[in-house]
Amino acid sequence: MKKMIEHKPEPSREHEVIGKWLSLMQEREKGRLPSRNEPANNMSGDLELDSEVASILLDTKQNHLPNYRWFDNDGNLKSVRGKKAIKKRKIQLLPIHLFTINWANSAPGLDWPESYSVTYVPGHNVRIVTTSSDSTDCYGYTDLAIGCCKPYRTPEFGTKKVIQSWWRRLHEWLGHPWADVYSTGLVDADRAEKWSLEVYGSRTNYDFY
Repeated sequence: MKKMIEHKPEPSREHEVIGKWLSLMQEREKGRLPSRNEPANNMSGDLELDSEVASILLDTKQNHLPNYRWFDNDGNLKSVRGKKAIKKRKIQLLPIHLFTINWANSAPGLDWPESYSVTYVPGHNVRIVTTSSDSTDCYGYTDLAIGCCKPYRTPEFGTKKVIQSWWRRLHEWLGHPWADVYSTGLVDADRAEKWSLEVYGSRTNYDFY
């Protein structure tokens, strides 16, 4: 099946990749996929597929995602994501920024940002939520598709459940809530904090803070 997808024209191949991911997510929702020890790998059960779907959805937004940058020994500016041209499609997908959090301040000037976006996919009539980090250190990939919801009401509607579910899975691993809101989009800082409170409880309960 994977080989068949790889040899299809790009729009058709991308449509089938997303369709395969949605099918696996339905299986996850029905409890038919086994849980894994890796908290970040409990969506479709295939992190590489989660990443590929996110890359398709976020193609037009790649220059606005978290991107760790540094200077090499020769003074050249380097970045984790590099530069990529936007793929040409008849219908471009347009991800919308929800908000970005900072997981921790591990050193002066060293943050751990994680951005959340939602993208409507007309071919499947669904909204898919993605998470984006500035490096591959945490999950092995910079971008992951973490859940989906029906396209009802405003664009952010339904994303709360997806993001909170993601935080709960990661809580088993990290053991603490995120530090602060890094930037906002459709979801403002107060709303993001309320979502956090429902998952973690008060920050005073954690020695981390």
